[in-house]
Order: sequence, then C-alpha cells, then structure tokens
Amino acid sequence: MKKAAQDTLKKCLLQEKEGLDFYRKACETVIKERTRKALDVLIREEKDHIRRLFEEYRGKELGDLDSFLNRPPKFESAIIKELEGALEEDLADRKAMEIAMRLENENRKNYLRHAQETKDPEIRGIFERLASDEEAHFEVVESEYAHLMAMVHETDVNIYVRE
Repeated sequence: MKKAAQDTLKKCLLQEKEGLDFYRKACETVIKERTRKALDVLIREEKDHIRRLFEEYRGKELGDLDSFLNRPPKFESAIIKELEGALEEDLADRKAMEIAMRLENENRKNYLRHAQETKDPEIRGIFERLASDEEAHFEVVESEYAHLMAMVHETDVNIYVRE
C-alpha cells in the first residue's frame, strides 16, 4: 500500500481516537442514563472503527491496537475543551450531543472525501463503510438530542397517533 494511503489511515486513526476520547469524557460527564447508554454504544463502535483501520495500517509509531486504544486523551483537543466548557454551563447532556452531531457529520464528510481520493478499492471500501457508520452514529446522536430537547424525532413518530 502506498505511503499516501498509509498517511491517510494514520490521520483517520487519530481522528477516531479523538472521537473515542470525546465519547469517553462525555460519558463521564452527562447526567441522564439514557444519554450515557447512547454514548456507550458510540464508544464500542469507535473502538471497532479503530480496530478496522488498524488492520490496514502498517506504521509502527502508534504502537499496537491495545496501547493505542488505552493511550491517554489529548486534552488540548478542541472538542474535549468544548465539552469541558459545557460542564461549567451545566448543560453537559445537551452540549455533548450537539458536539457529537458536529463530530459525526465532519467525520462522515472526511471519510467520503478520502474514499473519492483513494485509488485502492479495498481502502475505498473501508472509507465508504466508515462514512456509512458515521451517518448511523449521527442518527443515534440526533435521536438522543431530540429526546433531550423534548422534540419529536422520526424514531418516535409511531408513538403519536393523529385522531
């Protein structure tokens, strides 16, 4: 695999790790159990993304999978700082979901761009699958956000019956 593809995989691994760190921190921060459960699902899926990317990544500077997953978070990360700011405002659940929606949307766009740019069909497939997963994550987060804001979300529509 070409160096450019490996560099892109490394960048994606770091991006996924930042997301994982964000979800771990958010999970410690939020108040509502339902929100925590949604974040737990996202944590498991971010770990799976990292595992899939690691299967293709050939570099050694990130260490092995377990050490990478357990590496302490970078607290200078913009999304971690934004979450910590939300704690001071006492809006942790809502703000965590707002940040998560933005994160998932940005990641999806990045993966779609990487899929278009890569020549390797196997790597393209990985990026396309990750983009699809990020879209599903966005929907999970959006649903939880709608619940927090007491809005009716499309997943709740069948609850309401028009008389």
